[in-house]
Amino acid sequence: MNSERLEDQVYLLREAVRELSDKLVNTEWSTRLLSLLCLETGITSVQRDSIVSGFIRLSESDENLEVSALPKYRKVVEDVLAGSQTLVDNKLVIDLLVATAEYSYHRLYELTDYLECGPDYDSLFDQTKK
Repeated sequence: MNSERLEDQVYLLREAVRELSDKLVNTEWSTRLLSLLCLETGITSVQRDSIVSGFIRLSESDENLEVSALPKYRKVVEDVLAGSQTLVDNKLVIDLLVATAEYSYHRLYELTDYLECGPDYDSLFDQTKK
């Protein structure tokens, strides 16, 4: 199979997964699938596993799973993705936290309870500076 055909097949596969995700999770603010989020943002499986491990370590060692803990989780993402082309913004950090809590580690639900803010992701991080 030539590389152009392979790229097309990968593209179609991504689109199929996205369509299935849209059917299963039918609102814009609903939890995202962790692997699909990584696929869409260019995060590799190795980076995903490092981020999830970092989130788990933090949640197990931190008694304070509130909005004030968000910068620590952002630092995990920034450290893992340093040198990559993936833009780390507040939305990505929160999407990764919510997806990780939903599919991998339930202790993070304590933190994600505070994250239902809709599109205003920056305001959550602003709360951590008070």
